[in-house]
Amino acid sequence: MRCTICASNILCNNRYERNTPLDVVESILRLAERGVKDIVFWDDALLMDAEEYALPTLEALAQAGAPVRLSISNGLHIAKITPKVARAMKKGGIQKVFLSIETISKTRMRSFSQKTIMDQFQLAVEALLSAGYRSEQIRAYVLFGLPGQTVEEALNTKEFIRSFGVNYKISSFSPVPGTVEFKRAVKEGIIEKDSDPVLQNNKLTAINFFKKNKNKREKFKELFDLKNSIF
Repeated sequence: MRCTICASNILCNNRYERNTPLDVVESILRLAERGVKDIVFWDDALLMDAEEYALPTLEALAQAGAPVRLSISNGLHIAKITPKVARAMKKGGIQKVFLSIETISKTRMRSFSQKTIMDQFQLAVEALLSAGYRSEQIRAYVLFGLPGQTVEEALNTKEFIRSFGVNYKISSFSPVPGTVEFKRAVKEGIIEKDSDPVLQNNKLTAINFFKKNKNKREKFKELFDLKNSIF
């Protein structure tokens, strides 16, 4: 997809490898036999080529009695969540789902990602709800802190998500050296070009999006209920 925030093509040298469904299922069943109850997929491309990979995996787990609780932590491609895929996710044991919406700004979508298509968000949510998911089991990411992004853009995205009865989660921008968004962040002055990469990780610190404007930062945290956030 070559999203401008992503470094996969840089780190992986344009290679993309996947385990076979059989390998994945056997690994999960072995862990279940050892008493593991919860497993998380850290793969936002989980549903790519679903007929060959995700569906056979989930169907095999369903046949095994869905022995573990599965969760999705990265945002899934909403365009890939069909009614058939949603039913397989539910039967296979996936309990929590995160969707990738990130922004509803059409201008930003064109320059940021091919992953999110706003019109398909409703279809994905409807498919999940029809498959038996409760609204509280579904969340969608709102990405904030991108160069040139406004609080209003994030608020509009939040309200769009909430209009479908599902929850949102704020995800702060982590600029990765070598990516398009990193270069944009340097140009905007919200990150130093030669700063330590550890300091660019949003688990440790937030980028200087508000440029030390404490009042603006506190208002943002209030709007998004982020009292204990690093923002």
